[in-house]
Amino acid sequence: GQGVSVAAGMAYVGKYFDKASYRVYVLVGDGESAEGSVWEALHFASHYNLTNLCVIFDINRLGQSEATSLQHDMETYRKRLDAFGFNPIVIDGHDVEELAKAFHEASTVKTRPTAILAKTFKGKYFPEIEDMVNWHGQALGGKAPDVIKHLETMIKNKGQSSLGPKEVVDDAPKIDITNVRLSSPPNYKLGDSIATRLAYGTALIKVAENN
Repeated sequence: GQGVSVAAGMAYVGKYFDKASYRVYVLVGDGESAEGSVWEALHFASHYNLTNLCVIFDINRLGQSEATSLQHDMETYRKRLDAFGFNPIVIDGHDVEELAKAFHEASTVKTRPTAILAKTFKGKYFPEIEDMVNWHGQALGGKAPDVIKHLETMIKNKGQSSLGPKEVVDDAPKIDITNVRLSSPPNYKLGDSIATRLAYGTALIKVAENN
């Protein structure tokens, strides 16, 4: 639940220290949004008018083991973000055109930070999985072949795309991180299984100890 806090800090540095043109985007889960730290960070972003920040709420109504408190009550989400000083945009999170329009609007609004409130369904288009509980972070297992086969039938213009990234705007100060070292090497054995979040957490502790 610390993503918005980190993003708000990055946006603050970008606007007031680096004075650079980069924008900061952060994705928030609806279950995560029940945490107080999220709303403290949103208040911070509004107070400092971080218009270079865009917070995307993935509102799929399901938490890790049960439905979230607001589920798909998009109007309540909208009112809360508006009350916290954000420019709230409610969209269908599965509609690419709506997403593109929302991101464009976010880049043009210069009076408030923007929050894109995307109504989604966990496991959208996945047979026997869509909008069902108990699939949080789980592998598909034996369902994978059927799900992949089904998704492949939905791909349009396969292999054809004229889209490409824009040129990088390099107007932020250079930062040297070549001297960053871990306090000790990771203590893993070949073949060990470890959760990604634990591996990153351990590495961050080692970086902090030595720097």
